[in-house]
Amino acid sequence: MSISSEFKRFPAHWDVLPFNEAVKDITSKSSKIPKTDYLKVGNIPVVDQGKLLFGGYTNDISLQARVEIPSIIFGDHTRIFKFIDRHFCLGADGAKILEPNVNLDKKFLFQYLKQLRIESAGYSRHYKFLKETLVPVPPLKEQKRIATILDKADSIRRKRQYAIQLADKLLRAIFLDLFGDPVTNPKEWKVVEVGSVTDCIVPGRDKPKSFSGNIPWVTTNDLVHLGVTSKSIKSIGLSVDEIKQVKAKIVPKGSVVMTCVGDLGVVSLIGTDMVINQQLHAFLPSDEVNPSFLSYMLSFKKGYMVKMASNTTVPYMNKSICNSVPIFLPPANLQKRFSQTVDHVKKIIDKDIFSVKRSNELFNSLSQQAFSGNL
Repeated sequence: MSISSEFKRFPAHWDVLPFNEAVKDITSKSSKIPKTDYLKVGNIPVVDQGKLLFGGYTNDISLQARVEIPSIIFGDHTRIFKFIDRHFCLGADGAKILEPNVNLDKKFLFQYLKQLRIESAGYSRHYKFLKETLVPVPPLKEQKRIATILDKADSIRRKRQYAIQLADKLLRAIFLDLFGDPVTNPKEWKVVEVGSVTDCIVPGRDKPKSFSGNIPWVTTNDLVHLGVTSKSIKSIGLSVDEIKQVKAKIVPKGSVVMTCVGDLGVVSLIGTDMVINQQLHAFLPSDEVNPSFLSYMLSFKKGYMVKMASNTTVPYMNKSICNSVPIFLPPANLQKRFSQTVDHVKKIIDKDIFSVKRSNELFNSLSQQAFSGNL
């Protein structure tokens, strides 16, 4: 199946219609903004691939290109649904505007659509899968009640996620206040190549054929950027024998791991011994550099990485380039002070992350009850 829903049975008193009868695509009625014009300065955002790109378009835009609000947007490539209640322009690529074709509340329709699970099927081929699903049409009063409850729950969830983002921004601001900009080095700290104050582990080329152990096998998607990574999202791991078979090395707890292929400069501390794949590079810090300080330091060096990376189909940094990233070395006591601040803030964030998980669980439970007619 290419699309699925938690809700296979709806209440008997609800109408249930095929997608094409309940919803219409009105994208063709709206002008699209050429990609060459996306970067013009203005206060009207552009929607492309289901994402709202702020910074947007100029004020002198034709009224024809403004889309009626509120609108439900579907990113045909990203599989993202967005509910947009401000004026915007439609980009040239991969976004569709969906409008109720029957007596459907837009917020209710949005809450229902975004719980659909659409499997990836390549570039801009996902809208056809929506046509295979069904859309519930309860009495309008019931729709509005359900939409209000789910919208409030969703708002709480988003606020908690935003709090976590603010905490991350706070730590970056504290880093800059203590040490200055890593690019310009205004405090004139000693500058060294990261490889001169760390050892490194470069993964082998062979991918394991089996995963039967409990030593985590970690890839790019598993990394918690500027956090601590301790497991594989898919919960896969290697045994000692499997590690020997592919001639891999175990990255010890306390190391710093960084992406070296694709999205460069995603950095994480390692919370347990693990094995990493080819897209990652591991630094084993010496006494001269604190691991928390190093992870934040490297995160500011993405511009250098992009400049130095080889570009074939995707950016790539070899061992030499990874180890050549320039970092500065403030006094050890100042690095330790920053690390203690990180630990303190992360403890608070961890509580918020737990709250977000609970909020997600609550929202999913409410959603299941809502569209089963039990809310």
